[in-house]
Amino acid sequence: MLRPDPLKDSTALTHCSQRRRPINSFIRTNFDLCTGCNICQLACSMRWHGGYNTRRSRLRIENKKENLYHKPVICNQCANAYCMNVCPANAYSRNDEGVVLIDENRCVGCGLCVQFCPEGMVKLDPETKKAVKCDTCMGDPLCVSACPTGALEWINKDKNKNKALCENPGKTEKFSSFTADKSGCDTGPARGSYMNKFLLVDLTTLTSRQIPLSPKMKQQYIGGKGFGARLLYDLLAPGTDPLGPDNVLMVMTGPLTGTMAPAMRGCIVTKSPLTHTFLDSYFGGHFAPEIKYAGYDGIIIQGKSDKPVYLWIDDDTVEIRDALHLRGKDTLTVNHSIKKELGDTSVRVASIGPAGENLVNYALIGCEYNRQAGRGGAGAVMGSKNLKAIAVRGSQIVGLNNPAAFIKACAKAQTELDASADIDAMKAGGTAGAVDYANETGLLPHKNYMGGTFEKSNKLSDIGQARHLWLGSSACMGCPIRCSKMGAVRTGKYKGIITDMLEYESAALMGANLDISDVRAVAHLVKLCDLLGIDSMSTGAVIGFAMELGEKGVLNSPEGVELKFGNIQAAEYLIKTIANQDSDLGKTLSLGVKKAAAIIGKDSKDIAVHVKGMEAPAWGPRGASGMGLAIMTADRGACHQRAFPIAYEVGGVEWKKKQMGPLDIVGKAELVYSLQNYSAGLDTLVKCDFGSFGISKETYGLLLEAATGQRVKKTLFDETGEKIWNLTRLFNLREGLDPGQDRLPRRFVAEALPDGPHKGHRISREDMDYMKQDYYSQRGWSKKGIPMESTLKRLGVEHNEPYIE
Repeated sequence: MLRPDPLKDSTALTHCSQRRRPINSFIRTNFDLCTGCNICQLACSMRWHGGYNTRRSRLRIENKKENLYHKPVICNQCANAYCMNVCPANAYSRNDEGVVLIDENRCVGCGLCVQFCPEGMVKLDPETKKAVKCDTCMGDPLCVSACPTGALEWINKDKNKNKALCENPGKTEKFSSFTADKSGCDTGPARGSYMNKFLLVDLTTLTSRQIPLSPKMKQQYIGGKGFGARLLYDLLAPGTDPLGPDNVLMVMTGPLTGTMAPAMRGCIVTKSPLTHTFLDSYFGGHFAPEIKYAGYDGIIIQGKSDKPVYLWIDDDTVEIRDALHLRGKDTLTVNHSIKKELGDTSVRVASIGPAGENLVNYALIGCEYNRQAGRGGAGAVMGSKNLKAIAVRGSQIVGLNNPAAFIKACAKAQTELDASADIDAMKAGGTAGAVDYANETGLLPHKNYMGGTFEKSNKLSDIGQARHLWLGSSACMGCPIRCSKMGAVRTGKYKGIITDMLEYESAALMGANLDISDVRAVAHLVKLCDLLGIDSMSTGAVIGFAMELGEKGVLNSPEGVELKFGNIQAAEYLIKTIANQDSDLGKTLSLGVKKAAAIIGKDSKDIAVHVKGMEAPAWGPRGASGMGLAIMTADRGACHQRAFPIAYEVGGVEWKKKQMGPLDIVGKAELVYSLQNYSAGLDTLVKCDFGSFGISKETYGLLLEAATGQRVKKTLFDETGEKIWNLTRLFNLREGLDPGQDRLPRRFVAEALPDGPHKGHRISREDMDYMKQDYYSQRGWSKKGIPMESTLKRLGVEHNEPYIE
């Protein structure tokens, strides 16, 4: 439809003259500085909707080349004003600054402006059905003040106007005082930031339904790990086969997921095929927020399809679609294929690769680009259900109980992050900087954990990675820390591979642990793991185990491949054969080092480095006894993320105003017990560990209280974490865990460190037993490691175990 003739229509004549007004104000973008954190979009959605959903913002971030770089796209108030030209209702006008505005009362929702906008920056609001676009917040754009990197800049040709904002991009002071307009939004105290329902999908019957989230569940378990632990305990019958249809696979969010609270994530909860115990595996990126935007606090998947399928969740519309054409495809190909099939590149996808289909015990779930729920074999559980992928798109708003208080708490969190030296280090080099730190302290695994140092560690650290790989920073959704580094292999055999930063665990276990120092080769091996869908941590440990057995003559090398440390070709071969299950060796190693050692025999169990079946992380504990206790008591097997006492043992941080000696055993139980409780409590939010390096307990409490309306006392996270820790212990005991498995592998107990500052030290059986009994006492468990009835009663843990002491 053509616009009215301006010579005959006085209103049209007015709008024509407005189109010719000079453009004095606009927002300039700089994609070199953009990290893809989407904080600008969160600020925009808050401004317009009183809550959060990046899809409801009036700008967008385009992620290019597997998130190699990010491009902010925003209305540039273009001189041609196509939206004004095609509008049949004269709903558009320019103000004195040249900013194009929309009169909602005039707009008829025809959508012509949407079609003709060259940048796609005019949209129809899904609620009002009226056209909406950026109005630069009438000269005070919130996206600019919220951006943590200065990628958005407010330009005003009147240099005296908005001068402070122009001079201080990336600051949050102005944004912190903003109070959102919540009119028309279901974001009040009744709901807060919860969506108040789960989505239950039964793949056997190919049905789905919504399940209400009870107030009791929110009050007692908060979210994330808490929800997952309670539901797993209640939904599974004792002895459930982890790879059987009766196991459940849950994707859980927290009450702060999808909001502007810094560094929030999602988690997968299930029964692990690797350990046959409780499993929670965490991931960053954009997938978890999209679940909230679709209207759910979590997804619960049960049953098994009789053919490959993928799950398509589009708000309340849930479809179970055929995925036979995706069978055998890698995680990245699946991601691209589903987005193309759905016609929307902004859809968020979690998928498995061939390893998950082939039920490798440590298969991962790829959650969008470069973000994985890696540990414990959740990908195998997904594969056992014939579920290739989960695709999600949501348009709902994540609300807040008290928007003003929440924005103030976010600003406080940002101030704490800005003041933290640890966070500065994370921004500069991510976890790659820990490679040299671990090497200097004798904690870096070398040759299947035989040693604690690697003379070529700097080739794998942030120094080597910056030289050979990195091109820029990247961030998870809503996170100002931007610890990830995107880049590409630019020289050598693997030239052209786009890669995320090699985080510490992968660099250490796939590099130093295998005696491989070429960071480009390690990037290739880790990328191969991500594509095929196997945990690079467990895979690095399994390959190290196989290489040591090969060098000792216990394991015969495959034809044309020599199993020895430093052999990149052998590492690549093992990754592929494990994932594809195309050899007897691959099938054996796919079970993990514990089960593989039982099959191989010949004392191979003596060099199988695991706890409860899960391969050890890249922190050899012989030089830090508290770390040893943390690893052997973690609820999902060998894990460094349930407590990290190394910061106190060798990092110089005081515990209760005292220094903790790295080799001391007295007091380590209380330290580990306290750290585990607090970590589990925060995992209900679902926080990233890196955010907790800077954000205080008090601030997390303020964020939760403002978001949900729940009264938060100082001890909430510690007490909730202790309750969860006892619940997961009950689950593990019920599923057959022998408390005698709370022990370190033989290598850490019987073999002394051959190098490093603690050369000659090991954690003796006597030291291990002392710390374990002290730990049981701290927890209120019996000497056998079983929770006492009095402890469960004190914590309010509901259970039905007949053997509780």
